[in-house]
Amino acid sequence: MKKLIYCLSLLILVGCRTITEEDLIGGTWVATSGYVDGEATGEPDCGQFALGMRFVDEKTLFAGEPGEEEAFEYEIRDEIDSYGKERRFIEFFNVTRKEEALKEKSEDEVPKGMYSFGSFAIEMDGKDAFDMEVLPGKSKGSHCYMERQERE
Repeated sequence: MKKLIYCLSLLILVGCRTITEEDLIGGTWVATSGYVDGEATGEPDCGQFALGMRFVDEKTLFAGEPGEEEAFEYEIRDEIDSYGKERRFIEFFNVTRKEEALKEKSEDEVPKGMYSFGSFAIEMDGKDAFDMEVLPGKSKGSHCYMERQERE
């Protein structure tokens, strides 16, 4: 009985692993489907992020079609969602918009919303897949199930 409890505890802990920046670095992530109510289903709906994302370090990624990629910064943090549940979120910041916004003002004077490109709840699903979704009330229907296509 103790072995069974131990095995179940391990399975629960492995399934609940928190996503980190290190998990995302390497390879190209492409949306293979949408993600609704905990299921990978339907068409992806997360804009240019669906076309491909390459996380190059703990702060920077490139998103979009190869050859037409745009630079973004990103931030992963824990927040309380609209249902009162603590979840991990990733927020994307457009580098070009940020540079434009900061031409005449300091980073403290410019709200991040001026160059934010969206915030998604994010959960790891194995080492080569994750889901991200905008929760109800923030944006309707934005969701993607991302899979790593290749590692560098």
